[in-house]
Amino acid sequence: MAIEALHEKQPEQAKQALLAHPVDEQQFLQANAIHTAESQRQRDSAHSLPALAIVLDSHSHANDHQIKKNETLSEIVAREFNLHDWNSIRAKVLEIAAINHIADPDKIRDGRALHLTEPEHTEKQAEQKLVDKDSKSHPDQADKQVPAKKQEPTDATDKQVPAKKQEPTDTADKQVPVKKQGSTDTADKIQNAPLEQHKTDDAGTATESPREKALRECQQEHDHLLDQAYQKMTTSEREQFAASVRQFESRMPELARSYEMQGMNREDAEIRAFKEAQKTYEQIGRLIEAKDNPTLPVTEHQRITLAEQTMQHAANPTSIDQGKHRTCSVNSVETRTYTSTPSEAARMVADLATTGEYRTTRDHVKVVLNKDDLTPDQEAAKAGKVNGIRDHASQLFQIGAVNIWYAGNEPNLRYEQRKIDPTLTPPDTGERIVDYSSNPPQIMRPGFFAKLTGTREDEFNRPRLDNDKVVYTGNQIEGSQSKDWHLSSSNVKSVDELEAKLKDAKEHGKLPLVAVVHTGNEPFYTDSGGGTAGGSGGWHAVTITDYVAGQPAKVAVDNQWGATLDHLGQNKINIQDMYNALNTPEVAAAEMEKNLPKDGTPHNQEQQFESLEVARIKHAAGKITDDQLAQTITHELSDMHANGFDKRTKQKVTQLLQSLPCSKQLDLLTTAKADGVFDDGNVSYQLARIAHKVRQAFNDETVPHTEERLKQIKHLTTRINEMKSHLPEKDQRDLEDYMSQWHKLQP
Repeated sequence: MAIEALHEKQPEQAKQALLAHPVDEQQFLQANAIHTAESQRQRDSAHSLPALAIVLDSHSHANDHQIKKNETLSEIVAREFNLHDWNSIRAKVLEIAAINHIADPDKIRDGRALHLTEPEHTEKQAEQKLVDKDSKSHPDQADKQVPAKKQEPTDATDKQVPAKKQEPTDTADKQVPVKKQGSTDTADKIQNAPLEQHKTDDAGTATESPREKALRECQQEHDHLLDQAYQKMTTSEREQFAASVRQFESRMPELARSYEMQGMNREDAEIRAFKEAQKTYEQIGRLIEAKDNPTLPVTEHQRITLAEQTMQHAANPTSIDQGKHRTCSVNSVETRTYTSTPSEAARMVADLATTGEYRTTRDHVKVVLNKDDLTPDQEAAKAGKVNGIRDHASQLFQIGAVNIWYAGNEPNLRYEQRKIDPTLTPPDTGERIVDYSSNPPQIMRPGFFAKLTGTREDEFNRPRLDNDKVVYTGNQIEGSQSKDWHLSSSNVKSVDELEAKLKDAKEHGKLPLVAVVHTGNEPFYTDSGGGTAGGSGGWHAVTITDYVAGQPAKVAVDNQWGATLDHLGQNKINIQDMYNALNTPEVAAAEMEKNLPKDGTPHNQEQQFESLEVARIKHAAGKITDDQLAQTITHELSDMHANGFDKRTKQKVTQLLQSLPCSKQLDLLTTAKADGVFDDGNVSYQLARIAHKVRQAFNDETVPHTEERLKQIKHLTTRINEMKSHLPEKDQRDLEDYMSQWHKLQP
């Protein structure tokens, strides 16, 4: 064990070792300080990240040592070469560092393959090995040569320092992708693509390929970003930031694959993915390095938080949410941008946070935000990432994105985020459209309508971006001219057309897509709580992240109302349901009715749900009465008893009960219990809900307590108590608990 390591772990042994091997005491103390700082640095995990996952994999030879967590180079040398005195240890450390092209021997990375001896290969043998490598059928047997470079890096990361002369190829600290035997998947091909043969200049010196150059520059920016994070962030912040970086890098093979599917050759696709990651790191680094701008309200602490949030969004684009704001359209654009071109999303956030301005990639449209826009609003000011809440980075992106259209088309108007007015009805979100053609600027509001109704018209308190405007905005950000990434009822006329578009998008690397759905249709009606989610109650934009062929085909959808309302993984949406959601509820109901038998045949589980959903839509539109809705529920309860039912259909019955008068709810509750659809637990919960509704009716002072009304309330109370008496004792106690909880929440 090295002396400096002993000093940290066993002070007395270190003292004896120092006496036995006299060295300069100041040098000893300095070495120990370096070791202690390095140990803490590695424990913080800021520099224990793997290299880019897209091309690097483990590759070592017989004389390698795999660096373990918290190991120092001095410890390794002392142990492997049986050295005890400091001078010998330090000399060997410098020798090993030179062999491995390590710029700073006191800063090494966990997991790295460390060469302990100089390989005995002549230059000619090294050149022959390169030729042999390219002739082999399995690229996993190949070694990779380090490109020449004249100067050493100046940062404090564990970077390679290529020598000016040509080095033997197997001394490079570069891991080579391993090809999976028998794998034909495109992602595997990209991730494990064989390396190109090195080229040489006229003097015979090996030169760097474009692919190697892109990887090296990306790795340098990666290391620089982590150095910045180490200097500015707390330990817990660094750990989370490092985890986001790792997750982001794990996305690079898929990103390269999408570029290849768009028409690039494999090498160019990987180069583009490397450069995209590099540029993303550069933009996030700007947030960390920036100095305070006296004209802007964004503080250093807020910029650090923005860097963390931007890195998290780049790592997991489906984590982005709109919160209570009506920004679903640009939220979907944000998710799409972070998925396909994360550097452009990061650039917008960095530009706005550090300068208050942003220019688009395509036409250089200039967007300027004011101090209220740049200051975290009530949602964004909340500490940490809260599911469903819009954070500060998304606030900047979404406000900036909306204003791209206004700046390019209606420059006198701006979309702004103001402080929320708690006195407004419906509840305020702080969103305003402001007319700057007047002096002073005026918030746009149809005052005459407000005077007549006593409520506000919220048309001017939302982005007001239709489909074409959203496409314009997204293309300005990404520098594109495409329109096929945006789906709606205007360009999708059948379920077959929808499936064809999704299949084409997946096969040609065009995912994700933005889709406009109506929240009056399932599954978004339930997701919205029947119209209570942010921006719900009408048209809503979501992001289609995947399409899976099958019978039926499935669609993965990211819904920016929070992770629990996403339709990913096992919760994907049936292709028919997705098509229905693109249309108005009336059109969707007509589509579902086509699938229902007309001859009275009992409905299967899918038809049970569709029949109930058609009835819900018609009832909401006033096309059927309460009695007709109750009849449909009764009919489907019978079919559910005969043919079984799934969880979704049972939830639909529960949902529909709540839209009926209490007396009819009690009738249907009795039927559902008799048909085996509801158990005692379901009944106790529904009874508690109905009882709470009856209590609210009794306490409602806005409605006159006529004799007839009091009689109805008494009758309902009697029926509830009678049904309660038939429940097991446990369920009766549960009913009382439900009642107590509801009364506290809604007295």
